[in-house]
Amino acid sequence: MSAILGALEALDEDARQRVIKYVFERLKLEPSDSSRQSQGERTPATDSAEGDGDLSSTATKWLRRNGLDPSALREVYSFDTPTPELIATKIAGETTKQKLRSVVLLLGAAQYLSKTPGKFSDGSLRETCKHYDAYDQSNFGAYMKSLSSEVSGSKELGFQLTSRGIAAAAALLKQLSGSM
Repeated sequence: MSAILGALEALDEDARQRVIKYVFERLKLEPSDSSRQSQGERTPATDSAEGDGDLSSTATKWLRRNGLDPSALREVYSFDTPTPELIATKIAGETTKQKLRSVVLLLGAAQYLSKTPGKFSDGSLRETCKHYDAYDQSNFGAYMKSLSSEVSGSKELGFQLTSRGIAAAAALLKQLSGSM
């Protein structure tokens, strides 16, 4: 093995790529996702964040299944952190209740897109709602209760999207990416 590595290291980058490609073709091997990425081939995960981080395989499948363009997500999320951060300049909704629903779906989708899916906290939800003018302190609890088919959880434990919420988030992301 060291002899092979030594021979490859002695070659320039282009020659090394040609040799590796030849070996794969000769032995009828399929390159793995990681070797395709190291050879510079683009995959949905690398397209989505342009090298800023990878999406989970579940997220990549979800994007493909819902006809979402991973590169369009850069208009909605920043992929500089382990969990994509919401950066959309505007969100869907005319009323505070509609905007709250959009924020919940987008935060939930961000968690779903992250490499380690989890829940989003009540604090981050309220902070994001305030940023997008989607926070009504007196009706917040009632509005969240009305979203129970799309989001589950609690103030103490955090929130996550239900199956219906994940589908609604995909529809919202299509709408947002089409309007930007």
